[in-house]
Parts: sequence; C-alpha cells; structure tokens
Amino acid sequence: MNNTSRNLIWCAIIFLLMIVESQLALTSPQVEKEQALSSCGTLVLTVPTKEGLVVCADKRRYNEIQGATDDEVKVFRLGKGAGFAVSGARAILSRTDFSKLFDATDVVVKYFADKDISNGIEKYWDELQVTIKQEYLKYRAAGGPDWEAPVLLPDYRLYVLIFFYLDEANRIQVMKVEFRYKKEPPTLLDVVRYRTTEVSLKSAQAEGQGEVVGEIIRGQDARFSDLRSNHLIKRFKAGENPATISVNDALKFAKKLVQATNERNHLISNIPTLVSQNSDCAIMSYKEGFKWL
Repeated sequence: MNNTSRNLIWCAIIFLLMIVESQLALTSPQVEKEQALSSCGTLVLTVPTKEGLVVCADKRRYNEIQGATDDEVKVFRLGKGAGFAVSGARAILSRTDFSKLFDATDVVVKYFADKDISNGIEKYWDELQVTIKQEYLKYRAAGGPDWEAPVLLPDYRLYVLIFFYLDEANRIQVMKVEFRYKKEPPTLLDVVRYRTTEVSLKSAQAEGQGEVVGEIIRGQDARFSDLRSNHLIKRFKAGENPATISVNDALKFAKKLVQATNERNHLISNIPTLVSQNSDCAIMSYKEGFKWL
C-alpha cells in the first residue's frame, strides 16, 4: 500500500461504518456527553524548485453528516523560517452543532506561539511530540468524545503533519509527524516523526487522497491520457531536475493535480472525494523563508 493513500482508507471506514463508542483505556473513565464526528480530507503536494519548496493543500473538510465544505485552511505559517501542512483526521466535531471539540493544528500553533524559531525548530521536536500526545489525553480526560471509529491500518495513522522549515544553515528541511491511534485492546497512542528532506527536495510528493495522482504518474487508464500528455505533467513525470523548475511551473503543476483529483477521483475510487478544486499554496524560499503564493 503506498503512503499517499494510506491515511484515506480510514476515512472510508468512518463514512461506511457507525461503530459504538468504547471507553479509551488510556484516559480516566468518565462518561462522554456526546458522540464525536470526525472531520477529514486533504491532498498535500510538495514540489521542489530552484527557489525553494512549494507546498499546496486543498481546502475540503468532510464529515458524514454535512458532506463536503471547501473552506478549510491546511497550510500554516509558524514564522519566517517555518510552516506546516496537515492531512487526515485533524479534528473532532460536535454532532449537534458541528463545532470543533479538538483540532490537532490548534495544538501545534499554540505550542509554537511563544517559541523562538529564528534559528530553526530542530530543538523542539521531542517536546512537540509529547505535547501533541498530552493535549489529546487532557481533552479525553475532560470528557471529550473520541474519534468515532477505529483505524484499520498497519500503522494506525489518524493524521500527518508535514513541517517544512529552514535550519541553522539556511537549508530546507522536511519532517513528518504522525499521530497513530488504536482504541481497541491492545490500545495504541503514539506520535512519531521521520525526516523526508532528501526525497522531498528531489521530486514532487503527495500526501492524502493520492489515487488520482498515482494514476496520472504511474497508471495506464485511458481516461487520464489527456493529463499524462500535458506538457507540464510530462516534465515532472520525467523527473526533471528541480534546479530547472520555476515557482510558477510548480504552482501550476500542483494546482492541476488538486483540480484533477477533485474532478476525477470518482472514476477510480469508491471513497468520497475529499479534495476541493481550490487550494492554498506557499513556498519555503531559500532566500525569503515562508511566503504565501
């Protein structure tokens, strides 16, 4: 199973199954006041260029009651030298008024709010991982409802945070932080991280609902032939050196893949389309740091 589509499978499970809430063994045994509603979705694309790393994410949030709404922010600026994007089940919603009861991105933004990241964010990784885990446990201990369904994946990923930043030597780094969770015995609640700088600065990468991207790049379905023959997509498929890729071309490429996923996901997948046509994009520039595009 490829990494670009793993954490979308659990979304399908959530949409197709209604599973009775069980008490999380890792928290105090309080009675929950309401059932949870998971909000999920996303296609995040990172594209290396001669000027830096372009990051684009669609704007769709999806839950089983409201369906799709295309107004979610999934790319965040932490400072001049750092930002992050999110994919997966970032939020738990109230079933009564759809307000957010817990949002993983709020935890990250709050954590970095008072941190000095002028010399990079490397020294904060261990503490951030602990904070992400502890904040979720605090939410549950206070009686907050759990995610509504288990994750049936080998690594039990619920959401992925993709950090892109400049280190002390002004080099671009990429780090992924995963929240892994299983509430059925034996329970699992873990936050892991791994660096993806080398592959991310070598070629374009996708995280999230990536079936359409995979079909365009590696498949043979004739319904996608027009996209495979697109001049810009052919350049990226051929593995063109990022040093020759302009920011404008990377932006067009990423937006085209987001739009294609929105329009054609239904052709190859039974999972609801979790990607909007519109997107937010930014660049981590070698010279200027984080900049919205």
